[in-house]
Amino acid sequence: MRRVGSGIWPGGGEDPWDSKASRWMGERGAALVRAGLLAWRQGQKEFPLKKTEGRRIGVIGVVKPPSWPDWVRDRSPGTIARSWKEHPPLWLLGCLPNLPVAQLAIEVGAQGPVETIQTKLGFRIEAMDRIRVWLADRADLVLWVEDADGRALASVWQKGEA
Repeated sequence: MRRVGSGIWPGGGEDPWDSKASRWMGERGAALVRAGLLAWRQGQKEFPLKKTEGRRIGVIGVVKPPSWPDWVRDRSPGTIARSWKEHPPLWLLGCLPNLPVAQLAIEVGAQGPVETIQTKLGFRIEAMDRIRVWLADRADLVLWVEDADGRALASVWQKGEA
């Protein structure tokens, strides 16, 4: 397998593609989507996909375990209920670890496996093993995104030699 595209997003900043993620997803999730789109566009120069149907594209994301917002963490149910209306109605979406990866799959039109794994010892080996398996028979391209301490990393992998 070989890498045909890569991208890094530093977190925050304006979204040059106006992707849906920037409107309602937290900063970390939006950074994952933006890095993925950056890598995807670079990969498209190498391996363009003309048709939108039947894209055998997999998306795998490595994310840190989600955490509750400060206004929820260690608060009583009554306190949470009283402050509920002060927050955007879709706040919970930012707590879902698989949401950025699923959104990225939608943004690139992927029709293949989509999976999220949490950061832990050996996660890169685990992710690369899955990419190899997917490229063997389930996908023609795999887009990998990773939450890396305030920035997002992404790469596009394709069947073939390095």
